Amino acid sequence: MNEVYKKLEDLNEKIWYIYNYHFNQIMYMKKLLEQGLETIFTIKSHPEVGKDELEIMIAFSESIIQMSKDASWQKYDEKNRQTIYQLQEKMEQEVASMKEMDQMNVTYTNLNEWIQSLHVCRYRKQARTDKIWGLGVSPYQTSYELYVDLRNAIMNKKMGIEEKIYIGKIIEKLDSERGKLSEEAKIEVADYELSCLIKMMRNHPDFNYKLMKTSLHVRIDDLNRFAERKMEFGKRKVLEHKLRMLTRNEEND
Repeated sequence: MNEVYKKLEDLNEKIWYIYNYHFNQIMYMKKLLEQGLETIFTIKSHPEVGKDELEIMIAFSESIIQMSKDASWQKYDEKNRQTIYQLQEKMEQEVASMKEMDQMNVTYTNLNEWIQSLHVCRYRKQARTDKIWGLGVSPYQTSYELYVDLRNAIMNKKMGIEEKIYIGKIIEKLDSERGKLSEEAKIEVADYELSCLIKMMRNHPDFNYKLMKTSLHVRIDDLNRFAERKMEFGKRKVLEHKLRMLTRNEEND
């Protein structure tokens, strides 16, 4: 597995390097997309690859795709632009393919294990946060941690709109991933109080950005996209840490 982990680490370094120094340079992005695809093929063909490695590769690939879509390519000729679009499409297809692999087909029989698998980081002003995104360093580990934060969000009348939208994205994430829970681990069964909070907040105008009563519709849409990026960024940081742990364990074996 050393080969897999080295390729993942190198790809991650290139993502950050290009993001920080060569964001709108099409040849760098082209090489990054090509390297990403090469890494995907290595991982998909490796007989020992499991869910962890696939999750990491999916997260890195989605970051590359988003970067290539956010960058501006208007100043480049049609041929170069088409190359980027074709590589984007190919990587999107590969991401979809990885998500359908047998290793990703997991049914969780424990609610807390499912919550940990979501890699959702807290968005809260606390001592240890990422300075750019305001995300807690650690992801949620238990249904009780989620319950406490959601309950506090309901009760906190001074919570900012950014954080409210992020809380709403957490609710969306919980709803979208419910299908991976077994019958005995369903939220309604394993944590009834949490399920009641989720139900209360799902269509609450304070947390569902589509229902927020404001004239600043454009700003709400922007904040929603920003919240989505925060969730992606948090997950990426968690998986970067997981990659370091996997690499260390492989070296120690």
